[in-house]
Amino acid sequence: MPWWLCRFFTTDVRAASQLALDLPTEERVERFGRPTLIEQFDSLPLEDFQQEFEGRFVDETYSFYPYELILPCTSDDLVLCDEPTSVRAPEGRIVAGFDVGRTRDRSELAAFEEIEGRFTARMLQAASRGRRSRSRRPSCDASSARCPSPGSRSTAAASA
Repeated sequence: MPWWLCRFFTTDVRAASQLALDLPTEERVERFGRPTLIEQFDSLPLEDFQQEFEGRFVDETYSFYPYELILPCTSDDLVLCDEPTSVRAPEGRIVAGFDVGRTRDRSELAAFEEIEGRFTARMLQAASRGRRSRSRRPSCDASSARCPSPGSRSTAAASA
């Protein structure tokens, strides 16, 4: 979501939502940005600000994993569960990881099914303190291609 649609960053969400997209970034920030956003704008290179606050697509040179490794690992047909009790009976081994969000970040639970060395995301949940968790769609379906295992920095060539 671009910054001009967030009350935290914008002085007037209603006007910004109608006008900001047609303005250059500098003018958007000057016209609708709160001081905290202006401070970020002043401290970052323009492309970095646009990526972080405006959701601008960045090219592959900024990606840790090259697109030739990422894209074959994606699937629009991936079925993801909202609750742990909804995960179907596995055909392979289920592995999971949990990252505790202490102060600012949410806690995250990720469950993958491993079949013949390939990992498929079955459930991803993020939870904040005192609130019901929410699921999100994973960015990698390892069942459709040779992908690094969760937490691994290996490449497709290394797993071939």
